[in-house]
Amino acid sequence: MAALFRSGTVLAALCVASAAQTCPAGPAGRLVQSVLEAPAVVGVSIYEKQARVLGDCVAEALAGNLRLKDIQNPETGAAVVKLLGHAFSAPSLIQVAEHRQPRVALLLLDILADQSPDAATRLAARDLVQKLENARAGQQPIAR
Repeated sequence: MAALFRSGTVLAALCVASAAQTCPAGPAGRLVQSVLEAPAVVGVSIYEKQARVLGDCVAEALAGNLRLKDIQNPETGAAVVKLLGHAFSAPSLIQVAEHRQPRVALLLLDILADQSPDAATRLAARDLVQKLENARAGQQPIAR
């Protein structure tokens, strides 16, 4: 029952996040589709430059495209963590000031840290949450 409640909570949170989108669908949506459709052997790093200027728009596009089964897939989970890391690796490059705050990104990372069956993905998500929270508090920059 707790897992069902948690799954329902996850789905509700993703619905709220995607409904509250403030980003245009174009660039972030195309970037997310490319990453999610790329074979596992293709690294996310080829999308790094695109993600760096979009910030939380990347997370919003992910929330609109991911399902719970996607989050539970180890390859997809790892790609999401890497992509979100790239999206906030240089906050000063993010084009729109309000997208520099990792609101939806933190929600997705918390879900991954809790729901991913892959221990490495859970650890990477928790690590990135800590880095984003520290950067948000002005304690230290995000180091890639």
